[in-house]
Amino acid sequence: MRRMAVPLMSGVWLIAAGILSGCGWFQSQDGEPVAVVGDVKLTQGDLDRMLANDAFEEKSVEARKRAVTRWVNRELLYQEALRRECDKDPIVRFQLKTAQRDILVNALIDRSQNDSPVTEEQITRFYEENRNIFKRTEAMIHVRQIVLEDPKEARRVAAEVQRRPETFAEVARARSSDPSSADGGDVGFVTARTAYSPEVWQVLQRLSDNEISRPIPIDAGWIILQAVEHRPAGSIKSLDEVRSEVVNRLRAAERANLMAALAESLKLKEDVEVFADRVVPAAGASRSPGSRTPVGME
Repeated sequence: MRRMAVPLMSGVWLIAAGILSGCGWFQSQDGEPVAVVGDVKLTQGDLDRMLANDAFEEKSVEARKRAVTRWVNRELLYQEALRRECDKDPIVRFQLKTAQRDILVNALIDRSQNDSPVTEEQITRFYEENRNIFKRTEAMIHVRQIVLEDPKEARRVAAEVQRRPETFAEVARARSSDPSSADGGDVGFVTARTAYSPEVWQVLQRLSDNEISRPIPIDAGWIILQAVEHRPAGSIKSLDEVRSEVVNRLRAAERANLMAALAESLKLKEDVEVFADRVVPAAGASRSPGSRTPVGME
């Protein structure tokens, strides 16, 4: 069964989980505790389950220690909220009921959703039919760089790689003082926001694909740039760039369709009435544009 995609670190979800368990986040007995706050323990098993819901969480020991620290902070705040009777507030109680309902609905959809993988045909079709949503919002330039401390050496190296641009990566590995030398000076794609400086970005914009710059002074010495590839703002991202996003969109659409279909099927089994004429604007809300006050009621 697919795990529930529930944001456990969200404040409302945290409080809901605590209220539902009766005393803090977890009270399992699996393994020695890795943290204790009052009478509430966090065990290794609890930590595993907590991190299993976060696909982006690192699995290193240091990352797990950071997660324990977050849990301690949240548990302290949760227990203080109970001491101050925040759970008695009508709005908070409504939010807790809503959170509980949403968690259970997510569990139901997780149990019902098809685990079959999204096919390559589905991915390609969605991409081709929705290319415009994958436009770049800013220009990007794939960059290689060589950093040298001595200006004379920088001029010599720049002249060398300008004569033979295909050797740039090899020269970067052998001569550059920057950590990127291990990758042949490749620093990936940069934008106006992530470039070393505005001057560096201006130089990059003037270079053609694979063209190499003159040495430019920077804090670490002198930098020689190669603009490997330009991807202008407004251009369409390739399928490889957005594949994971496409899969997520398809999964989300599948989930929404399943939820709607399941709700419709349940309406056939349950007595459901909607009194639309009883729905009124919230107190203090302005009327919608175009609405009119009846004659004689001005």
